[in-house]
Amino acid sequence: MLQKISRILIVIAWLFFIFILSNIPDEDFGPPLFSWQGLVAHLIIYAVLAYLLLRAILSWA
Repeated sequence: MLQKISRILIVIAWLFFIFILSNIPDEDFGPPLFSWQGLVAHLIIYAVLAYLLLRAILSWA
């Protein structure tokens, strides 16, 4: 039971982190989103976060 609660808290923390990351202005974060470098940087970061979140969810099974 405690393990399920901790996993739920991890998922909530990741969602909160993604929400904060998506609200950071591009000027503070790096290259603008609408350039190739900015687009690639955002895609890599979101892909890594999605992978970690998916691993946390699939570890419940």
